[in-house]
Amino acid sequence: MENIIWQFLLKSSIAILAFLFLSSGLFYAQSITIKVPINQLKRFQRITLASGESKAISFKNPASEFSFYDNAVNDLKIQPGEWDIQVGSSSKDIRLKNSFIIE
Repeated sequence: MENIIWQFLLKSSIAILAFLFLSSGLFYAQSITIKVPINQLKRFQRITLASGESKAISFKNPASEFSFYDNAVNDLKIQPGEWDIQVGSSSKDIRLKNSFIIE
């Protein structure tokens, strides 16, 4: 996944929160066994930018963040299917989006 770069061009410094959201896309038909939230906040990072400064940020997501409790097996289970990763300053201000598939 690419890095996100925020740049701040005013005369004073500012603190920005960067949020990472996971959302479930279209699941494979045979794998819809767990109800997964549509959009989930998984990580955030606070950065401070001075005037004219830019910073790159990165997030690491362990596989456990893609697992949910499955009542059928009474255990956590990783939900296969298409997933979207979105990064932005809020859920309404997404600046980077990428998709991948868990089989």
